[in-house]
Amino acid sequence: MWCGWLLLPGCLCESSTSAEAAQPPSQFVFKSVGERKLTADVSYPEAWRRGDKRPAIIFWSGGGFSTGETYQFRPQAEHFAKRGMVAIRAEYRGRIKDGVGVDECLKDAISAMRWVRKNAAMLGVDPNRIVASGGSAGGFLAASVWTAENLHSPGDDLSVSPKPNAMVLFNPALGFETWRKAHVDVPPGMPDPLHDIKKGMPPALVLIGSADEFLPACQSFCAKGRELGARMEIEVYEGQPHAFFNRPPWMEKTIERADRFLEATGFLAK
Repeated sequence: MWCGWLLLPGCLCESSTSAEAAQPPSQFVFKSVGERKLTADVSYPEAWRRGDKRPAIIFWSGGGFSTGETYQFRPQAEHFAKRGMVAIRAEYRGRIKDGVGVDECLKDAISAMRWVRKNAAMLGVDPNRIVASGGSAGGFLAASVWTAENLHSPGDDLSVSPKPNAMVLFNPALGFETWRKAHVDVPPGMPDPLHDIKKGMPPALVLIGSADEFLPACQSFCAKGRELGARMEIEVYEGQPHAFFNRPPWMEKTIERADRFLEATGFLAK
């Protein structure tokens, strides 16, 4: 397996002064597994320049780890790009599309985190201000890139940390018992963010409906983080089921809540 990054057509010349202000490609290949290429879609802020030190946010889609495509979180990415962040929607291999286990999905998320941090200068990103985000299965990945240890893809640059500096989790699929009820296999040795929390955890926000079956696990996740001194916030939306944040008015409400959290934690200007 080769793991690296390639610019898609339209790449910039490093030596060009005008290229410093020009917007780079909106899509990159950040990892290849055999012939399978995984892409990252990037939304840039206005007045972006190469070499900026902007905060970044990385989103992973939900959907039961089935496809791992970047269809979700475009509105959120566009909002946070307008607020000054570099917003990235990262692909991962899926259980149905690629026939892989959830552990391989997580390896792809870890590779994406490393790619962003390693290429921070090219992307105009501050490597110390990277937010992991996602919904449902993608929320699990966003939590797990911090708690997972010793889970790597061949070719990953292990000198680059995959750990985010904050997390915004949209009804994250935490709790393996709920997975099993939905007939999602838990690979042996699979890292579990619900039980692998440790001291030093970054600030996190969980957005979830009161009718979501993952709510008890999310509440436990936040409680355990607080016990270890982490800033853990949870916003529960009364009567809302799983994936409620995908439709109005909840999409707008959850974006606004995430915006306030990122302001309060110093990732966005007030």
